[in-house]
Amino acid sequence: MTGTPTERALKRIETGHRLERLTVDLLQREGYEVDPTGTRGPDGGRDSILRRDGKTGILHCSINRQWETKCWDDAESSEERPESLGFYIFATTMNPAGIKRDRVEEEIREEYDWRVKIYDFERLRNRLVGNNRNHDLAKEHLSTDPGRAHVDTSEYVLDNLRQQYEQIQDENDIHQIGPLVENLIEDLFEKTVPDVGVRKSQYFGSTEAYEFILTNNSSRYPWRGMGPFVFADCKWLSNPISAQDVRNMSSKADMLHPECSGTVIFSRKGLSESGEQLVRELFAQGKYVIVFDENHLEEMLEDGYTDQRLESVADSLWL
Repeated sequence: MTGTPTERALKRIETGHRLERLTVDLLQREGYEVDPTGTRGPDGGRDSILRRDGKTGILHCSINRQWETKCWDDAESSEERPESLGFYIFATTMNPAGIKRDRVEEEIREEYDWRVKIYDFERLRNRLVGNNRNHDLAKEHLSTDPGRAHVDTSEYVLDNLRQQYEQIQDENDIHQIGPLVENLIEDLFEKTVPDVGVRKSQYFGSTEAYEFILTNNSSRYPWRGMGPFVFADCKWLSNPISAQDVRNMSSKADMLHPECSGTVIFSRKGLSESGEQLVRELFAQGKYVIVFDENHLEEMLEDGYTDQRLESVADSLWL
């Protein structure tokens, strides 16, 4: 495993869509005009038409481990497009040997008479870490800051959070589980999410529901737009939460703090179908609701990349 937080986060990009957003922002800073075509592949990647120096090209992004095969397949499909292409860019989070990457570039160049560039892990990392002007893109897309110390996701911190989770799983008294869940989720945000903290915690008398306010100073997706205060709720229920549950929690956020325009909910069993539909409707109205479940929590406790997991959850609920 690569060493720095930015390198680890880059390796752990989970969808082609996320890789596409990062690559597009990097290319725009290098002088490319980008026009997304709207065509998505099975891993979420999307073609984008590029223009620079009077020439037209195309960008393909993929997290497919079989990067070489995917690179050739995308080149073949690009050759069938109506545009006359002068260059081809392929972005991947894989990290092939430089000599192999260069060979593939040369072979595709000879086959299609294009200028070819493969933005692999090494080239993406060098642009994000080695160029100070791109550090803000690492913050926005990867929730890391190459220019300063990062939030503490050391094994010591993660082990402590895992121990809290194991205690919850071993606890049989429902009256004891609620406070344990609340403490875990509070610590998770405070210790693994940059620029987000816990302002206050409040217990409303239920054995299964605990609520608190998060302070939000983050400019990264999905936090940006959620306001300086974010309502947080914890549900340790045996069933997914319903649309009515979501509606109640969103309304409670409005009552608790007038500047709460976002809600983050931990629901042990996630969302019902009606709940998912309501979350999308609220997003269309400018109200941001994220619901993550026990599986997401276990992934967060595994690697400490809470922001990235929440970003993927937000994508699945909002897009």
